[in-house]
Amino acid sequence: MNFSMLKTNPIVQSLLLFVVLTLVTIQGNSLSRQQQIDDALLTLKNRVALDIIDLNISNELGSKAKDDHTVQRYMQNLNEYLSREKFPLRLVSIDQFHYEGEQQIPNAELKLFSLQSSRTSIDVVVSVVERKFQAWTMLFPPFFSLIFFIICRFNKQQLFANPVKAEEEPKAAPKLVIDLRERTLFIDQAPDVKTTLANKPLCFYLAMLKYCSEQDAPQLYHNKNLPEPFLELANKYFYRLLELGHSRRKRPDFDSNIDKMLSEIRTALDEILTNYPEQRSQYYPQKAQGEGSRSKLHNFALLELTFEHYELIGD
Repeated sequence: MNFSMLKTNPIVQSLLLFVVLTLVTIQGNSLSRQQQIDDALLTLKNRVALDIIDLNISNELGSKAKDDHTVQRYMQNLNEYLSREKFPLRLVSIDQFHYEGEQQIPNAELKLFSLQSSRTSIDVVVSVVERKFQAWTMLFPPFFSLIFFIICRFNKQQLFANPVKAEEEPKAAPKLVIDLRERTLFIDQAPDVKTTLANKPLCFYLAMLKYCSEQDAPQLYHNKNLPEPFLELANKYFYRLLELGHSRRKRPDFDSNIDKMLSEIRTALDEILTNYPEQRSQYYPQKAQGEGSRSKLHNFALLELTFEHYELIGD
């Protein structure tokens, strides 16, 4: 059996529901009928217990009633009453007296109860008449199965009419963009928030981005000369700015005033990274801890930077 059909096929689901509801209805009818019989048996037992004294069927001394006609008339009247009230039981016998009236009483299912007194016991036998099945209750299984089928079909049509939208792809991480043509820095997700840098710190930062993204463990210190590849990159971007018409000055010395350039770079980044604190560690040259010669040993390289973290326009 293909169990996947139970999840997707409304017809199979409805048929299964119909079978379950039918079994539940039949079982419910049976239990309800049995409860009716138990309640009727208790009621009849109480009724006979009250009437048995007047019939004088058996007194405490053990004498027997001699008037069989009286007992027969009592059972006849009681059975007629039970029939009119649609009781599920009929009286068959009281002690040694058996019902001989006009009603045809089935004996397929008999029940016995005893009436006890201090010195004697009288057995009473009753018959359960035909158990009538409440046929109207069988309307529930097809009715609810049909409703269930209609709802499933409607939901399925709605699903095809309005397909579930695919989950949106995760939003790309913010990226730093530097436009050499305008000497501006901004985050690609907030292009309206821009800042600018002077030629020297801009070239220095461009070289830092390129150098740190190419090295596995970049090292840039205040107390050491900048690596030759770093200086070549800085000069490269300076000449690129010349080509773009942004400078007429001679090539600057990038080994001098490093602290000042880093401060200008941090100030510019603060303006565009206000709403992106998680990205600061990628782009932000860390400040030195300590003073004097100790601070000179600080590595200000961008250790978390990769090529995917920035974009250069006009490179």
